[in-house]
Amino acid sequence: MSYGANGLNVENRNQIAAMAGLAGDFVNKAATSGAVTVSGKVGKITSENLTTAKDAIYTLTMTNPEIAAADIVLATVALGTSTTGIPVIRSVSPAAGSCVFIIANKDLATAAFNGTVVVSYLVIKALPQG
Repeated sequence: MSYGANGLNVENRNQIAAMAGLAGDFVNKAATSGAVTVSGKVGKITSENLTTAKDAIYTLTMTNPEIAAADIVLATVALGTSTTGIPVIRSVSPAAGSCVFIIANKDLATAAFNGTVVVSYLVIKALPQG
C-alpha cells in the first residue's frame, strides 16, 4: 500500500476522486515566480522557495481552463519544505481561466518562510442558470 505526502492512501484518494466525478483530474505541480499553469479540478501546487516575512503575503496565480468566474474554488495551505512561518489563506479569487490565492505568513513570532508551501485546491463548478 502506498501513501501520498499527506498520509492519505493513494488508492483511497483515487476512489474518493472517482466518487466525486474527478477521476483522472488530480494535478500535482510546482509554481515558478508565483505562477503555475494546470488543467484539472483538484490538485496540489507547491510554491517556489519562499522567504515571505511575518505578516507579509505571497500571491499565487493559477492559470486553469477548468475554472469559470462563477465557480467556487476551495483551498487549503500547508507548509511544504518550509519549517518556519504559519501560512494562512487570506483570499481565493476565481476568474475565467484562472484563480488567485493570497497567502499570508501569520507566524506568532518573527519567522519568515524558509522553503515551500503547498496549496491544495478543489474546483466546484457553478450550476447552470435558468
